[in-house]
Amino acid sequence: MPVDGVEFYIREGRDVLVFPTHDGQTCVWVGRSSDEWPDYRANVEARYLGGLDEATRARLDAGRRMSPFRGTHKLPNHFRQCHGEGWALVGDAAYHRDPLTGMGIGDAFLGAELLACALDTGLADNLSEALADYERTLAEKTSAAFDYTLQAASLKDPAALVPLYARIASRPELTQQLMNVLAGSAPARSLFNARNVASLMRGGDLQMPAVALRQ
Repeated sequence: MPVDGVEFYIREGRDVLVFPTHDGQTCVWVGRSSDEWPDYRANVEARYLGGLDEATRARLDAGRRMSPFRGTHKLPNHFRQCHGEGWALVGDAAYHRDPLTGMGIGDAFLGAELLACALDTGLADNLSEALADYERTLAEKTSAAFDYTLQAASLKDPAALVPLYARIASRPELTQQLMNVLAGSAPARSLFNARNVASLMRGGDLQMPAVALRQ
């Protein structure tokens, strides 16, 4: 199934992600609300294909399935206590959110960097205090992304957000900023804050720090 870049579709009750993967293949993700899991399991292929828009389904039908269907509904959203006597957690072990927003890898690198700094500081001074600061800082830096993920993963009717994303898509620098947010290289609030959202809906200019943009 040929694909040019990454495609992401949000519909009420479902989301579809299409992206290139290894050996020239394409991954087509179809997500639904977790309370539909028993119905999904009853007929995986039919429910999967039924979640695709007509145009995407036609492209998929013209291709060839290369692997079995894979899926899960065990996608918790939580922060854990991430340090204790002789141990510390990083990545999904410390902070887990639904993969819909694709922030897991970026957040894992962020956590690893914060933990490394905490260990460097703590082993030279007070390790317990440094690890407690690591846990607080990780929560502070990821809470906005966590809240955004919870909202997106609810799979509610996205119609109200269409004008917002249409304006982002019309401006390359905003599209880049959105990708930076999703990749974890820019804070979610650098784009999604009350002033920017209101300005976007009016078609005005945004207040964004230049350092948040990465090409």
